[in-house]
Amino acid sequence: CVGLRDAAAAVEAEISTSDAAAGDDDDVVEEEVQPLPVLPAGRMLLINCLTNWGDPHFVGLAGIDVFDANGDRVELRPDHVFSNVDPAPAGSNDAQNVVLRPFNTTDDSRMWLAPYTKGQNHVVVVVLPHDGTRLSLIRVWNYNNGRVHTNRGARLVEITLDDQHVFRGEIAQATGEATPQSAPANAETFILTDDEAVLTAVAATLDADVVGDAATAANARAQDNERSLCESAPSGFLSVTHATVDTPTTAANVPECR
Repeated sequence: CVGLRDAAAAVEAEISTSDAAAGDDDDVVEEEVQPLPVLPAGRMLLINCLTNWGDPHFVGLAGIDVFDANGDRVELRPDHVFSNVDPAPAGSNDAQNVVLRPFNTTDDSRMWLAPYTKGQNHVVVVVLPHDGTRLSLIRVWNYNNGRVHTNRGARLVEITLDDQHVFRGEIAQATGEATPQSAPANAETFILTDDEAVLTAVAATLDADVVGDAATAANARAQDNERSLCESAPSGFLSVTHATVDTPTTAANVPECR
């Protein structure tokens, strides 16, 4: 891990601060109109957030998802993710969060957030598991901690894989919601292949994510409701309430309050 961190730091050091000059005016976005590369290969994936959507203090992302040349998701390790800026607040919102699913979330504890300095680079480096990994798709999920704070999300970004240019331009501001319907709008998708079989495989994984994320969110809401009920109910209230309804009182329908 030390070697990977040193390599990531070296890559970050090579990024000239002049690259961020286009972001000196938040109202101006210089986008390079270039075709996306086809199946670029490499190991060091850099997402350089040059500007955000207007917040004067912070910039962040919610997730980075990548797929290989076969359409399989590349499993990324948190200890292979680095940034050239410390998270804000210190000790939380680490860059490692960007590879933790689910990505379609409004939980800021699962996102990367860092101090924003106008005109500077804010880089997230993701080290892929193998040298020469060919990528068919990259998906960048923008910071999405509610509608009030989506202006912390990245706007002008530059993406490179090793020494290869992948993209430079604007990515969409997130919606502030985390529903199945909002998922496509919360992420910017870069398709790097025209192989229909590969794209079909990717789509199947992403569709399964939507279903799984919805189930996870529903379970979390149920647990939150249960905790709220346990915290607010007077002593003995739950057992009395359940005893008065037609459904028998069982361990399955009475919250376990500790």
